[in-house]
Amino acid sequence: MSVLFEPVRIGRLEAKNRFVRSATFEGRGDGHGAVTKSALSLYRTLARGDIGTIITGFMYVRQDGKGGRSALGIDRDELIPGLRELAAEIKADGSRAVFQLHHGGGQVLKGVTGGDPRGASPDSRDFFTRRTTGTRRPFSVEELAGVTAAFGAAARRAREAGADAVQLHAAHGYLLSEFLSPFHNRRDDAYGSDTAGRYRLLGETIAAVRAEAGDDFPVLVKMNIDDGTPTPGMTPGLAADYAARMVADGVDCLELSAGGLVAPFVLCRGEAHPEDFAGFLPWPARKVFARALAKTPQPPFVEAYNGRAAAPVKAALGSAPLALVGGMRTLARMEECVTSGVADLISMSRPLVREPGLVAKLADDPTTVPGCTNCSRCLAACFHDLPIRCYEQGLPDRKR
Repeated sequence: MSVLFEPVRIGRLEAKNRFVRSATFEGRGDGHGAVTKSALSLYRTLARGDIGTIITGFMYVRQDGKGGRSALGIDRDELIPGLRELAAEIKADGSRAVFQLHHGGGQVLKGVTGGDPRGASPDSRDFFTRRTTGTRRPFSVEELAGVTAAFGAAARRAREAGADAVQLHAAHGYLLSEFLSPFHNRRDDAYGSDTAGRYRLLGETIAAVRAEAGDDFPVLVKMNIDDGTPTPGMTPGLAADYAARMVADGVDCLELSAGGLVAPFVLCRGEAHPEDFAGFLPWPARKVFARALAKTPQPPFVEAYNGRAAAPVKAALGSAPLALVGGMRTLARMEECVTSGVADLISMSRPLVREPGLVAKLADDPTTVPGCTNCSRCLAACFHDLPIRCYEQGLPDRKR
């Protein structure tokens, strides 16, 4: 049997295999953050696919960080009963349930949150974010204490709901990611200026989660190794520095990803369709956005593309496991990532959107080739707040 099907430890948690369903926006909330039957059905199907660890789509910890109209919430106690059902569905067949905690930062939409975007710095330096979210208002130092407290309270709710762990979303240009990135974070106070300052918010968030959920509750983090920004943001060296700080703060596992709204084609490589990503905007902004996206370089798809520069991060983690997402397709390449020491856990998103039972298929037939064609339309669907599924045949016509 492949090493990928061996049990693995994540802090005090043991997962039945090394496969991880990477957090993927499911777009199945009720508009007020509550779990729906549709969301339960999605995770029930995933759980039956023999995935060792299932990380939910992002759950907002505060209303001003809500990342989509149909996002799931974990910002108030009244949501716990539904979240308890969700955790139970994930765990019913032996998978581990990890709730991803999230604040959208400067990438949220005013029509979703009811207020202007809040971020690390007062304005965006990239065209895409300016066109989609507008001017952002930076958090003051005093206000950031409320942000970390919200993450802590959310972690407490996750534990009460029966989740096995939480993952802090510090990737893809969202709030915690903004603070980590020199491209986005241009503050000159204690939460900027240098590497230690840019890490401070994440470090305080980890501490708040530990204080609320307990030292024995596993904490994972998702972080970029590359922002794909016009000028330097996250780099392998900086990611390694942050990884060492996370281990010192007690983080149990790090998942490496890349890209964000500034560079969606770095986030999800393959055959991207600019018109699908731009279609959520009203005309004529849609046309301008599509033209700009069409001129954006699209990195080529290669298997395990985020693993090429992961070595310094893996070294910085010591014995803490590294989960790698991005281009995981053939079992042979996944095995190579683990046996060569590039990663400890294999995370997948798009392949499991198309085939929730892929891991079970790989167990039965190691030569299985995933059906995912890397069209990236499932990612584009997130921009439209559509429920997650394979949209290879095209997105629904939603002209405005």
